[in-house]
Amino acid sequence: MISISKHSGWGNFEAVILEGNDLVHYWRDDSSPSFTWHRGAIITSTATGPGSLIRSTFKSNSQSPGNFELIVPEGQKLVHYWHDNSTSGRPWQKTVPITTTVANGPGTLMQSTGSPGNLEMVVWNGGKLTHWQRNNSVSGLPWAPTADITSTAAGPGCIIQSTSATANVPGNFEVLVLEMPHNLVHYWRDNTVEDTPWRRGVTISTVAIG
Repeated sequence: MISISKHSGWGNFEAVILEGNDLVHYWRDDSSPSFTWHRGAIITSTATGPGSLIRSTFKSNSQSPGNFELIVPEGQKLVHYWHDNSTSGRPWQKTVPITTTVANGPGTLMQSTGSPGNLEMVVWNGGKLTHWQRNNSVSGLPWAPTADITSTAAGPGCIIQSTSATANVPGNFEVLVLEMPHNLVHYWRDNTVEDTPWRRGVTISTVAIG
């Protein structure tokens, strides 16, 4: 999973790479003409699948860059890690497991619009692709599943939030997921009204393998 970090000037490329059971943070300093990749910290040594990395709007102070947020499967657990980017050299922090019943994984993470935006993810689990959310309007609220998007998922999905043509209206969630046997399907959710159900869109490909 690769991401771009942006604070001021050039943003770095950031990646989390699975090496055996080690999930390792790599980064590339894009202010340097050599564009050299650097191997950073081992985030966990018990990873059993790839991680999903984003930079959130959460920060130690108004002048510091946002934290890194990461989800990764560890056996039957899906675990959330985060990194305070206000000072270099800080260790990654592990929180309580999001769920202890993820049969397959992995998940894909994003932060939705809002102040602060919620953390959103889609997780592949036993044929289902489920949308999970952490409501950030109140500190300390747990992650919770909101809806099963599909019950015929053949692999993990990806999620983004699209833009809205209307001011102050949140954009839709957009998901792509592989469904059995080889269908790559688009799902979407209208976010103008809370708890709107997910809708199945078009089948993009009928010969997809991943």
